[in-house]
Amino acid sequence: MGAAIGTAQAAPAAAAEHVVSHPRTDAVTVPAQIVSHFSHLLNARRQALAATQTSTNWSGYAATGSTYTTVTSSWTEPSVSCTADGIVAFWIGLDGWGSTSVEQDGTGVDCSSGSPQAFAWWETYPANSIQEYNKPVAAGDRLTSTVTSESGGRYDMVLTDSTEGWTENNVVAGPSGAANASAEVIAEAVSSNSGVTPLPNFGTVQFTGSTIDSGSLQASGAQPIDMTGSGGAVIASTSTADSSGDFNVSYGSGTSSGNTVTVNSPGSQSSALGAQADLQVSGTDSGGAALTYSATGLPPKTSISSSGLITGTLNTAGSYNVTVTATDSTGATGSASFTWTVGGSTPPPPGCGGLSAWSATSSYVPGDQVSYNGDKWNSTWYSTGAVPGAAGSWAVWQEVGAC
Repeated sequence: MGAAIGTAQAAPAAAAEHVVSHPRTDAVTVPAQIVSHFSHLLNARRQALAATQTSTNWSGYAATGSTYTTVTSSWTEPSVSCTADGIVAFWIGLDGWGSTSVEQDGTGVDCSSGSPQAFAWWETYPANSIQEYNKPVAAGDRLTSTVTSESGGRYDMVLTDSTEGWTENNVVAGPSGAANASAEVIAEAVSSNSGVTPLPNFGTVQFTGSTIDSGSLQASGAQPIDMTGSGGAVIASTSTADSSGDFNVSYGSGTSSGNTVTVNSPGSQSSALGAQADLQVSGTDSGGAALTYSATGLPPKTSISSSGLITGTLNTAGSYNVTVTATDSTGATGSASFTWTVGGSTPPPPGCGGLSAWSATSSYVPGDQVSYNGDKWNSTWYSTGAVPGAAGSWAVWQEVGAC
């Protein structure tokens, strides 16, 4: 993470004011990937003939084109499914659009370890980047945030979790470049040093009572923003806000995207009993959206990762009809099926030149050659189930020599 983390402690009801201008030395590390800062609007554009903006990292409402003093909103912390190893954040703030600074606070859910880890945070970038409040946050919690620009270049950031019973009232020296050039209520795909992280599935987050400068979103000229993936498909959509400042941000497009998902079949697979599975399945999405993989019919003790890699130990003989399905962030899916045969013997020992191991379920004809119990065997007749070297098999199998 490059920035340290500072936290301000306060009582739930009458929170004491804490003035902070730099991170504390007893900082708590945000449980996240290497993240530079949360929230400048990236790659924004106006959709043709529509008031909705699009961005590759923001979805929600934002006002720009004036100077703003305060913004507030409440939300219910959604339940996040880690369909991607990224970070999603829900926040209220000033600046970030049309300025070089940002002053904000909210919650985030980190999926970089494969399971959702929720945390509360504040930021006054570039002075203080991603400072974590050491407070509990869980799905279903009711949160309220207000960020206010005060005299003397300070910012008062109040974040309350009424479900957990805590409030943080953080008065912070403003960062260099603070201009109060925008005000926003946002769900974000957080950016790391290498770019925007994949968006985990957060379902729907409900923002309520949103105001800018104590007035309605409409009065401030705030515009809805939809988040798009690298191919331009909507991956998080914003509903129309009512006069009370209530609106939803939903994972996915909210409508059929029309994307086409294609999964490339790996073809029929054949493996010896006891071998290690190591099969990568790949696919493409017409809209350029990220894909998450699942599978049915896999051999026992094997599994597929979200990125499409099948691993495990093939320790049960049989023929398996496997179907791999890829799903993109808009809900579009595609599938491919193939047969995976697991043989009835251990892999041939070294020195057998890659000969197939003898199988009790395979049929052999004169001239076939197999390995069995460390020896090479030639088939001299037609057979199924005749064990090389067993009594009565002399007319079927001829021993060539040791492997």
